[in-house]
Amino acid sequence: MKTWKKLAALVLALGLTAGFVACGGGNDGNNGGNDGNNSGSSNAGSTSSETSSEVVGEQVSEEEFNAAVEASYAATNFTVVQTDAHGTTTSYCADGKVYSIASTDAGVISYCYMGAVDGTYYMWTSEDGELWEYEVMEFPDGFNPASGESLLAEIMQWCIFNYWEFNTTTGMFEFSTLGNVVVHAMVSGGKIVKYRYEEGVSDWREGVITYGGATVGELPPLD
Repeated sequence: MKTWKKLAALVLALGLTAGFVACGGGNDGNNGGNDGNNSGSSNAGSTSSETSSEVVGEQVSEEEFNAAVEASYAATNFTVVQTDAHGTTTSYCADGKVYSIASTDAGVISYCYMGAVDGTYYMWTSEDGELWEYEVMEFPDGFNPASGESLLAEIMQWCIFNYWEFNTTTGMFEFSTLGNVVVHAMVSGGKIVKYRYEEGVSDWREGVITYGGATVGELPPLD
């Protein structure tokens, strides 16, 4: 969505250019990458439902696919790891808040929180996980930036069953348009669990979503 694109540009976002603020990544194994940030709780960016088992994509009907998209849009607790040509971003979404860690291929790491305080949304960004800058963000009434719809809506709009096929090797649906946009999407357990967006050789991003078990912790202070 356009708002998230603005956030990505503001913090030199890498991974979640379509759906979430891309603002940090890969923190040498720290759970959530709090890196000594005393403003957030110790469980910031944690998820208890991640698994190493491989998810198998399901070949479903058009109606079942669309139902999976709607179920994913409605999700408000999940973790997404998104990669593009420049780096990787991990975002934890829970309780209307987002915590993201992004890393570039050049080794640059940045961190970001998104959440509401007294009804106003803010975005905090940091280069070290300790010193934070913030700004007010504006969203339409009822919009939840920590929702599956915020992450997926821009991508899933291209999933039209006029030009598609199911790849039995990857377990993903592949949608192509009359232009140069190609979208790959995997359905498992009634939700979208993996996606890839391609618009040219260097303009691509792909992500893996784990639903449930994510925690963000406390937001940084407004001072």
